[in-house]
Amino acid sequence: MSPKKRDLAIRLGSRESAPSAGFHAVGVGATFASSQIAPGLTLHLNSDARRKTNLVNIFWVGPLDGDVTGRAVFPNCLMRGTQRFPSLKELTKETERLFGASLGTDTRKIGERHVIQFRLEFVNDKFLPGSESVLAEAIQFFRELFSDPHLVDGVFDPDVTAQEKETHRRLIEGLLNDKRSYAVQRCIEETCSDEEFRRHEQGTVEDLERLTAVDLTDQWRQNLQTAEMHVYFSGDLTLEESQDALKPLLSVTDRSPVELPPLPTPKLATEPREVIERMSLQQAKLVLSYRTGVSFTDARVPGLVVGNGILGSFPHSKLFVNVREGASLCYYAGSFLERTHGMMFISSGIDQARYQEARDLIGVQVSDVAAGHFSDEDLEATKLALDGRLRMIEDSPSTLMDIHLAWHVNGAEYDLKRYRDQLNSVTRQDVIDAFANVRGDVVYLLAPEEEN
Repeated sequence: MSPKKRDLAIRLGSRESAPSAGFHAVGVGATFASSQIAPGLTLHLNSDARRKTNLVNIFWVGPLDGDVTGRAVFPNCLMRGTQRFPSLKELTKETERLFGASLGTDTRKIGERHVIQFRLEFVNDKFLPGSESVLAEAIQFFRELFSDPHLVDGVFDPDVTAQEKETHRRLIEGLLNDKRSYAVQRCIEETCSDEEFRRHEQGTVEDLERLTAVDLTDQWRQNLQTAEMHVYFSGDLTLEESQDALKPLLSVTDRSPVELPPLPTPKLATEPREVIERMSLQQAKLVLSYRTGVSFTDARVPGLVVGNGILGSFPHSKLFVNVREGASLCYYAGSFLERTHGMMFISSGIDQARYQEARDLIGVQVSDVAAGHFSDEDLEATKLALDGRLRMIEDSPSTLMDIHLAWHVNGAEYDLKRYRDQLNSVTRQDVIDAFANVRGDVVYLLAPEEEN
């Protein structure tokens, strides 16, 4: 690469649907124009003239089931080489030739859906010298990564598989070292012991040990053919330019997408349970799970989101002001929603000796929100904070794609502006109504080991 090219290199390491026949317009700002290209294959376009780079995300959506570990691992095997570039070294050279294009994969869950993400970000041709262009080459390269990997005798290279399994094992075991995240996951497992939602998106070490190169290759082929596929693009291109450039990603052959079962209806809590586990640690972790009874598309969602904000999302929230600061019972305390599965969680770090006191006072905060016992200032501050957070998101194409996908998976109409307006219009009674069925399910305590 010439010095001039090196200087230009950039290292970035209501569902809006047009008829299936095609788009009428490209999405702009925080919106997307969506069109179903084929069964199980949907294209979502966003145009942003401010962007100096183009971002392409491909999401494969499947069930959150017993194959979750394999689906979390095989994308990393794909990132180790293609037929044209059969090693990590050669892949890296190609990204450098494409002016520092950035590749990545990720795995997450949306309720009981398992999502695999492939990501490519590369420089906008308008910022390259002369008539140089990388658009077509970058898209073709991206397609090869997930559809034409380097195989040895028809399967992933056994050495690469062993390396990626070891890397993934360390990733899963790293969860154990992060006691805060570990406690949340254990609370989920206890709360949802008979539900697929109990599974962590990265899978388990036990399942990982049983996987072979053949297993992972089969997982890749199966997902390439059967997973629900969403192609997202955001950049400074017109509708026609976007559709033409992305054709290689939309022509994957031999696909027979499997229709996923409906997402389960949110459950209501039954009799609260207490689970106490012990581990070698200094600070106890207290996690409480609640069933909200509010589905993703429920009209009470805005009231629930604002109520959760009043409870524990901001520095002015009740958990922070009353439990952490006022009573000095927690080292940290916050609440968050899992809207797809209809759940709310409160996570905190406490002194084990004050466990009951902290648990009781946290319960009081939830009851106060449900009863509408909060000030007008708390309500307005929360709505203002949520609106500010959503405004910031509008400048992040990657985050907008994540939000749009979650709404799409849940069958919700994507309209971020209307959603902001709904949050800004929430009243005290809306919060009360939304919290009417919020009930505690499991109280999980990860406590230090007892002294002899």
